[in-house]
Amino acid sequence: MLSIRSTIALGIALAVLAPTGMLWHLEQELTRKAQAPLIEQNRQAVLLMSAAALVQPLWTLDSQQTEQRARRTLRETGVLSLRLSERRPLATPLVLARPGEAAFKGVPLSAPIRHEGELLGELELWFDPGQIDRLLAERRSATIQLAALQILLSVAVLLALLHWRLLAPVQRLKRQASEIASRADVAPVQWDQRDELGQLGEHLNDVHGQIDALFDQLERQKAELLKEARLHRDMRQYDKAEKIVKEVLAQDPSDGKAESLLLEVQRLRRQYREEKLRDTEIEERRRVLEGIERRAIPEVSPDRLMQFPQDWDQLIKRKKQ
Repeated sequence: MLSIRSTIALGIALAVLAPTGMLWHLEQELTRKAQAPLIEQNRQAVLLMSAAALVQPLWTLDSQQTEQRARRTLRETGVLSLRLSERRPLATPLVLARPGEAAFKGVPLSAPIRHEGELLGELELWFDPGQIDRLLAERRSATIQLAALQILLSVAVLLALLHWRLLAPVQRLKRQASEIASRADVAPVQWDQRDELGQLGEHLNDVHGQIDALFDQLERQKAELLKEARLHRDMRQYDKAEKIVKEVLAQDPSDGKAESLLLEVQRLRRQYREEKLRDTEIEERRRVLEGIERRAIPEVSPDRLMQFPQDWDQLIKRKKQ
């Protein structure tokens, strides 16, 4: 996907090129229609002025001057070749053509050369048929250069404004959002501009403060829960303590204190169960031993117990005798 800078540059290019292309197409048609009569008039003017310039050397039979003026005519814009035919006997027509051009090719025009009503000869000129196309090509090249210059200037100016008013503030917003996500303890970003991006930056400052307050509240709640879990641990209520610690870890799995407390509670619970099991085994053994002792000593009847003092006295008397 294109970046904002590339998208705007492409939009500027399309915005400039689209109307320029339409204008160029219309201009080609209008220019062709407007220039065709002007070019025709220019050709007629070149023909008549060239014929007028040849009157004097033809009248005076100055062949050198005639050829010079004919060659000057050949250098006129759009003239490809010419032929000068004289009326005097045995005169050879003068044929001239531009270098690389064939004679008698192009748009032909002719005019008689007269001196005071007397016909001296005839001048024929062949003009370039692509003269209008070359003129349009020159105008097209100028239009393309102008459009390219407009695009470059527009892109340069708008990209500078774009960087100043949009891209740089967006980068600041990205850094500000990253600081919020990382919970970095940083001061609020100062926004001097009062546009939409500045308002968004101020709103992020408010959000940052609210998030910090919310995390502080969560930290206090976690501290209270861990305190309650330690109290249950000290009272040997290990199941309740473990349940509370797991609730804390569900909210913040990276809490090292809660994880350490959970391991401690689980260790103490195992120790407590082992101690309880040993006490149970000792009590059971004591009961077994007491049972064995009772079965080993014969039971004495109550009558026998009543006679025990008398038997004891008789035993003492016997011993004295």
